[in-house]
Amino acid sequence: MLNIDQVNQNGHLYYPQYRYRFPSIDFKFQNTGNGAAFLWQFIISILSAEIDPTPAFDFLDFEVDVADNALQVTATNNGWGTAYDCDFHINEPTLNLLFTAVERHYRGTIKSGEKKKIFRLRFEHSKIERIQEKFANIDYYPIDPKTQQSFKDTIYGIVLRNIKCQWRGRDEKGITHENQVQIWSWSWDFVLTPNGFCKIRGPKSGAGFPSEVTYSSIIDPTRGAYEQAHPISRKIPPGDIERFHILLGSPMSCHLHLKFKFLVGKTQIIESRVFDIKIWNPRNSAWHYVYKDGEELRRDLEEQRYQLNSNDLSSLELERIKRLEQKVLDYPFISEKI
Repeated sequence: MLNIDQVNQNGHLYYPQYRYRFPSIDFKFQNTGNGAAFLWQFIISILSAEIDPTPAFDFLDFEVDVADNALQVTATNNGWGTAYDCDFHINEPTLNLLFTAVERHYRGTIKSGEKKKIFRLRFEHSKIERIQEKFANIDYYPIDPKTQQSFKDTIYGIVLRNIKCQWRGRDEKGITHENQVQIWSWSWDFVLTPNGFCKIRGPKSGAGFPSEVTYSSIIDPTRGAYEQAHPISRKIPPGDIERFHILLGSPMSCHLHLKFKFLVGKTQIIESRVFDIKIWNPRNSAWHYVYKDGEELRRDLEEQRYQLNSNDLSSLELERIKRLEQKVLDYPFISEKI
């Protein structure tokens, strides 16, 4: 007997702004027979696949920089479809006092994967009275190019700490999408001085977020309808329950209709119901570094073992190898202790 609890599609556990997450399906097998059941393969039958044309402008898709004392904002459409008639509005308390709504607005069409400069704001000194009381001395810590050590320095200006961009656009199906995103840089803070905009060193914590390996089956939506098989080896004693998760990934955002077939013993095939799965994976997600199938995980483990034989590893690295070993033994049955 096969029980399917639910399809989970949650945001990143530690960093909610990383909303990209592959869906996982929770399966439970109960052996109601008198003999042991041997589960040796599961097959994913993709009944239909459609690439999701939703445009994407998330916080990683905006770049802020300074050139010739002007503040520049660049947007990259990392969705898999064109953003038509897309409106961008930039808001920040100091910028709102210096620039009109028209100057803080951009409208245009941005193709999938296209990078476009949407704002270039230059400070006019004649407007300094509007923000004069906001200026203050700002401490920061640049790097000495000779010693490569940080040292304290001071600049007179206004830090732009809360730059937000609201966007709204249509996809190729005419569906409207919109979002508000806070935009910033991992490495720099942006400051308005009496002479114009500049950037100062301001590294943020959290750069380089964890990318722990997990188990997945990667679906290629460009192939249309096809089947993908994964070998497994599990023995389920009479009366026992076996629980596991299958995580579905794809190199691009897509909408799938699929079902699972489980091969038990020599002749028995158990089929699941049809699932309606939506996978969100924009161009810049780099999920191939995060999610690996069983074979890639085993190669990862072999590499770690090679390092163990050739180098002294820390206790954290040794613990990671132990966890990888346990996951390989359980693949694709995820241990609840991990």
